[in-house]
Amino acid sequence: MTSCNTDHLSRIASHWESLAKSDPLWAIISAPDKKGNKWDINEFLVTGKQEIDSVIDYIDRAFNFKERKNALDFGCGIGRLTLPLASFFDHVVGIDISDTMISLAEELVGRHGANLKGKIEYTVNKNNFIPFEDKTFDFIYSNIVLQHMRKNNALLYISEFVRVLRKGGFAVFQAPSRCLTTAGETFESPIETPSGKAIIEMNLIPIGSVIDMVYDAGGKIIEIKQDFSATKVFESFKYYVSK
Repeated sequence: MTSCNTDHLSRIASHWESLAKSDPLWAIISAPDKKGNKWDINEFLVTGKQEIDSVIDYIDRAFNFKERKNALDFGCGIGRLTLPLASFFDHVVGIDISDTMISLAEELVGRHGANLKGKIEYTVNKNNFIPFEDKTFDFIYSNIVLQHMRKNNALLYISEFVRVLRKGGFAVFQAPSRCLTTAGETFESPIETPSGKAIIEMNLIPIGSVIDMVYDAGGKIIEIKQDFSATKVFESFKYYVSK
């Protein structure tokens, strides 16, 4: 069974807390010209709406997915994807490892999603499990998140996606499989923040390991698509999983 490094999760929480306090939007989407709190919040939120509109439209058309009760945004940050998910589902839970990201997400609902406020729930989670019962969610989405944790931790969360997914539901998540330019499994980018140096990690989760974990957890792979969320330096895939 895959083991989890809880000390590493604690380090991730510390680094992302520093990033959330200094430059949260750039930490989530690290466009070079947006570093230094240069993201316009409306422009930032549009990227989330476009992403969610696209993925929901695809699974509706390709797989006739119509369940609209509970959704999970895993690694929600300030709610870039949570807000548009709430336009499609009755109830959306956003989970993040950073207290500050969750505080910012809750503030954002009041400013940019007041009409959706009763449909959104945010929670901080620093554990190696998702704090919900089996078969809770019809839809789970996670993009540019699993790549920031070590492989064993990421695989355990993939197992958790399957556990909390309802039969007939969909989990859609992205993970980089290999680096196209150099060898290695973990790549670190140190970022200077007012509270000290924070590390953004890029970790590889091989496609075979993801497939094995999904099936071991009782899920099934519906489709795997090449994805460029992790930039063209990395071979990355988006996984469509059901059970």
